[in-house]
Amino acid sequence: MSNTIAAVPGYLGQDFESAAPGHRFYLYLQFWQRTRSGGLELQKAKAESLTRALKLGNNDKATMAALAERQERLAGDHVWRLPAKSVAPLTTGLGMEHPLENGFAFLSPYGLPYLPGSGIKGVLRQAARELQQDGDPQWQQTETADPIAELFGNSTGDDGKRGALIFWDAFPVLPRTAESLAPDVMTPHQTHYYRDGEAPHDSGQPNPILFVTIPPGAQFEFFVDCKTSLLAPELAASNRWQTLLQDAFEYAFDWLGFGAKTAVGYGQMEIDREEQKERHEQAERARAEAEETARIKQATADLPPDAATIEAQIQRGGWSGNEDFIDWMEQWLDGLQASELSTQAWQRVEQQMIRHFDKSILVDPDAMKKRNKPKYKGRKKDLAKRLLQLKPNGDNT
Repeated sequence: MSNTIAAVPGYLGQDFESAAPGHRFYLYLQFWQRTRSGGLELQKAKAESLTRALKLGNNDKATMAALAERQERLAGDHVWRLPAKSVAPLTTGLGMEHPLENGFAFLSPYGLPYLPGSGIKGVLRQAARELQQDGDPQWQQTETADPIAELFGNSTGDDGKRGALIFWDAFPVLPRTAESLAPDVMTPHQTHYYRDGEAPHDSGQPNPILFVTIPPGAQFEFFVDCKTSLLAPELAASNRWQTLLQDAFEYAFDWLGFGAKTAVGYGQMEIDREEQKERHEQAERARAEAEETARIKQATADLPPDAATIEAQIQRGGWSGNEDFIDWMEQWLDGLQASELSTQAWQRVEQQMIRHFDKSILVDPDAMKKRNKPKYKGRKKDLAKRLLQLKPNGDNT
């Protein structure tokens, strides 16, 4: 490797360790050797040069994660999404020109791998066609709408229309243990037949050809925006388009794959069920919190601040036990900036003291039992005395 160089001007040097893998692959690939005449020729040990070019640095991993996070933020709650993970190597952009005979789709200017949104749309359109041809009732044309034309568009004839779906690029997030993209090799045995037109036979010379893949285990997030104003009412109603889209993705995962060489198993994916379940649970928690917030806001709308604080805690479920109640009340009283409680606050305090202790604790905290023993003691006695000092004037309860 010491005598292999990149075909770049001398002033750039030959140290490209900090460059992104896509830049090393297309611009700075160090697999050239100088000839005796001073020219350049491809060196034979291509695999070693390619492996070196595909390494991922910490900055590359951080950028890939940042791209995915940026999409997450931009999508918000209005863009449909589906988490997935690859279960086989994935390759795309093989038709792009490159000295290795096979290119790869790197996103400019980052030099990092991605699945173009146009390619994702093509796979999903094909999935929809096959579902329709297989007689899936969800995808059949009606008198008012063709689901494929509505979602993906139709450019044929005078009836061409724009599809309602917009597919975003998808960025892989590799496992933390992944240190590079993965070089792979295909070995055609019939070059003499395919390229030179000779009769096919089994004595052809194998011709190993290298190409780039994204290793299995990469996580993908598919984002699809929908312009519902372009949809027929029957597809927009109850977000039926989302059900169709989910079906198309599941079919594509099971039967089609993404990228190139899918016929031999590349580009296979599956829905990330664990991630999907976690997000569903997060959404349910967020919905429950929003409902609780609305309920508390309504219950405390006309209350003074001190009563509103107590009522909000009651609406959240109150306290787990007497000790929890005493802890909360002491902390609340420590921060209270008032010489007395409002009437509404006192009513709630009195109700909770009765609920956690008994009816007479706020009547006489120093009450004695038989044999001259105090009826109340410790923290609950101290709490009752503190509350009585804040009892509003004129309260006869």
